[in-house]
Amino acid sequence: MDKHNNLQQKKEKLLFCSMAIAALGLVGASPSIVSATNTAPVQSQDTEQNQNDGQPIVTDWNGLKISYNQKSHEVTIPTGTITNPKPLCIANGIDRNEIKSIKFEGKLTINGSAYALFSDLPKLEKIDFSNVDTSNVKDMWNLFANCSSLKEVTGITDTSNVTNMTGMFSDCSSLTNVDLSHFDTKHVGVMMSMFAKCSSLKELDLSNFDASNVVEMSYMFFEDKSLTSLDISPFHVANREGVDPSLSTTNMLKGLDSLTKFTFSENDNFSLTGFNTKGMWQEVGTGTVENPAGTEKLSASQLVAKYPTSKEQKTVTYVKAVKKHQDVSPTAPSTPVAIAPSTNNTTGTNSSAVSVSPEPTQKPIYHTVMHNTYVYDQNGALKNGEYFAGQSVATYGTKIIDGKKYYALGDNSFVKANNISGIKRRLTHNAYLYNAKGKRANRKVIKKHNSVVTYGGSVKIHGKRFYIVSKNRYIKKANF
Repeated sequence: MDKHNNLQQKKEKLLFCSMAIAALGLVGASPSIVSATNTAPVQSQDTEQNQNDGQPIVTDWNGLKISYNQKSHEVTIPTGTITNPKPLCIANGIDRNEIKSIKFEGKLTINGSAYALFSDLPKLEKIDFSNVDTSNVKDMWNLFANCSSLKEVTGITDTSNVTNMTGMFSDCSSLTNVDLSHFDTKHVGVMMSMFAKCSSLKELDLSNFDASNVVEMSYMFFEDKSLTSLDISPFHVANREGVDPSLSTTNMLKGLDSLTKFTFSENDNFSLTGFNTKGMWQEVGTGTVENPAGTEKLSASQLVAKYPTSKEQKTVTYVKAVKKHQDVSPTAPSTPVAIAPSTNNTTGTNSSAVSVSPEPTQKPIYHTVMHNTYVYDQNGALKNGEYFAGQSVATYGTKIIDGKKYYALGDNSFVKANNISGIKRRLTHNAYLYNAKGKRANRKVIKKHNSVVTYGGSVKIHGKRFYIVSKNRYIKKANF
């Protein structure tokens, strides 16, 4: 019981943290807007004189005297200790838009929160933390966020007490090299948007990450469009007791346009990660990256539907399948079968003589899955994979198999149309709408004799059978 309460408290705390992140998004995205404009002290006459004559500007920043060279656009920070410091971008007398480099003249010790400390410096090109002691830092939220020219971050050697790395490198669109080899992440619980929109980053080595306590990974690699290889096997993706999947992995893997190698664990669940790469994926298995041994070629949506396949945290690697000359793309079938529909009412039609709507050779039609659905082959036999309610699936026409309508997904894969487009049923009794917990959603009465679209087979809620009629809305089966 205590364990359950602790998990619940941890979950509520993370939920509060995420709400705070959303509420303070503008602050995190541009702390200079809030702080520099509204709270920065008025410049002294001496500072204005220094600006006019081109001499280095010396100003107070968190109790230290820092200097800014107006010719080299370099900020020099002396030896000292700062606790819960304010961001450099609001330092008095220095134009944050002109800072290109930061020099640590001696050892700088940071205690407590380093929130947005070196964020919003659009011309900063690189930063070396070799002379910075971060052993007592607990919060690195937005540490380098929105530094659009930042290419290189090195020298961070101690993160052993950090619990929050939200947005640490977010919107660093020029970043190509970040040294993570000394990161100690055993206490980190939140990595939301940590590398989001690092659109120039081609590789990330997360092999030394201890992600055992990380439960918030939403948008972590969002729109890292240049990333070619990613290994997330150190993470437990939406698969732990007491963790709300919608809180932890939303759009974590969305927009990875250049990804060609993907390593993860067989027990990972990608249903909410937004994984949406183009092309087909093939398991390496006993083969090599150059010559994968996997026999299946899966689209991103099929890969999402396939996993998790076990409860074991066994690592698996997929690579983008190389399209051979003789291969037929599932998104553009070269010889789609198109047999005219039968005009008689015979049921139990043999699958070798079925009614087929020609599959388009251009753009797919996207549908939202309303009821969890398995994947079938052209004979109606089960294949590996499942789509969950709420997922978007690309379809290429329809096919009748054994008298039932299916949507074609390409690559000899099909899902039952009833789970997506539903069927009409007529009410024989007045009915109420219920939510997923079996509670009445409202007081509105749906009169008998009305027709209602239902999706898939009935589902059981607290021992009673219901039909799904829309998102999180159900009607008792007994009313039909």
